[in-house]
Amino acid sequence: MNKLMDWLHTHCKPIIQAKWFEPVKALTLFANPVAILPQVWAVATGHVDGVIVPMWFIFAAIQVALVFEGIKTKSPSVFLSMLVCFIESSIVVVVTLIRR
Repeated sequence: MNKLMDWLHTHCKPIIQAKWFEPVKALTLFANPVAILPQVWAVATGHVDGVIVPMWFIFAAIQVALVFEGIKTKSPSVFLSMLVCFIESSIVVVVTLIRR
């Protein structure tokens, strides 16, 4: 797997080292919690039909892993984005379970 990652890193250098990459990455990380917000609003206002709780548990687990990745790599944008997403996912799960 390390060889694959080394190969990818080498071949993606023009992208990942471009000046525009960091701002685009930060914008994408910001867009993630913004994209989840409508679901949070929907369950908060009582619209829990169609919410698949196990999927949101999986999202939360992924987000926790990425929170720790943000800590490991000292990346505030990854840390904050995934922390907010984890909070949102937790709200979706808790509110959905309460309202059903």
